[in-house]
Amino acid sequence: MGFAASLWLHSCIERTFKDLDIEDDAVARWRPFNGKQSIVIDPHRSFGQPIASKYGVPTVALAQAVEAEGFVEKVARLFDVSATAVRDAMKFEESLQSAA
Repeated sequence: MGFAASLWLHSCIERTFKDLDIEDDAVARWRPFNGKQSIVIDPHRSFGQPIASKYGVPTVALAQAVEAEGFVEKVARLFDVSATAVRDAMKFEESLQSAA
């Protein structure tokens, strides 16, 4: 493997591990939304589904609520979460749809 390829591989692996929280030599949580702290997958919370990390609300519930209600701010009030958490949940769910 050439030097450039080796650097590229190291960069990819390093970015991946930055998205993981490791405890007791095992992955405890994953931050799948580009490493942002706002979305987390934690097997000990909400049955391991993606959630707004600070609030524990599933991202799919927030995104679907915006579709139904039409306003980020209204959903934020209904779920007692920040508007930023709702927007991140929407973007995360959209990224899942575009990947499918």
